[in-house]
Amino acid sequence: MRTVSKRVWLFGFGACVWVALGCSGATRRGVVVMKVSETEAHVGLGAGEVKSGDRLTLLRYLCTGPKSTNCEMRPVGRGVVVQVINDDYSVARFDAPNGLTERDRVELTQPPE
Repeated sequence: MRTVSKRVWLFGFGACVWVALGCSGATRRGVVVMKVSETEAHVGLGAGEVKSGDRLTLLRYLCTGPKSTNCEMRPVGRGVVVQVINDDYSVARFDAPNGLTERDRVELTQPPE
């Protein structure tokens, strides 16, 4: 019975740490929701998360190997927020040599300190 109690305690502790890290807000991430043109898109980052002029990194899962089993997220372009629409969405302009697709990820680029 003692082993079960330890497992439950460890699971609960791990869940608390995971939630605390997930809610820390250290990195703002969103997704390309809708393409407006070949270089502009609505992204899932809104007021309180970004402001006009903030720089973004465009990320995409790139897969290699047989049956594309080895996938990792890599930067494929850069962008800038041109307009904050509301609390949930913004318009961003991207320089993406490999194109821009819906469901690409975006991440707020932290200014160098």
